[in-house]
Amino acid sequence: MPILLTATLSTPEFLDVQQQDRFSRLPLWIWILGVALIVIVVGIIVTLKEEQEAGESRVEVRPRPEADPTPRPVAARAGQEVAVVTPPVPEAPVPKPDNLKRIKGIGPKIEKLLKENGITTFAQLAQIEVSRLQALLDEAGWDNIADPGTWPEQARQFAQ
Repeated sequence: MPILLTATLSTPEFLDVQQQDRFSRLPLWIWILGVALIVIVVGIIVTLKEEQEAGESRVEVRPRPEADPTPRPVAARAGQEVAVVTPPVPEAPVPKPDNLKRIKGIGPKIEKLLKENGITTFAQLAQIEVSRLQALLDEAGWDNIADPGTWPEQARQFAQ
């Protein structure tokens, strides 16, 4: 009897039934996950091919550098005015503000007051007269809080 059982289990029909049964026992979420994965991969491949084709057809056009950027007047007909457009003058770069609190006697409030009045760097502070600094403190009502007598000299040292 054992020989008969072995022969029955090894027939090709029985193996096909086992294989079909193995796939049918998979949970539904695995099937959904597999299909979603296939859709995502196909979408990525299609997108990459479209971008590659679009990239091949794109031609980058760069403007030619002008040898002489000065404006030239256009020849005017009789009775017409000629307008010459001048290019804008680039502004001087704004210096990076310094930490004015490094100066002895300047705290956060005085630093804010100085920056509101356009004094943002040590070099600017070094060029201002003590009387002007005292006037700023007087206007803010802080005339007796700090003594600006040494601030320009300290600012010169920090600026260097």
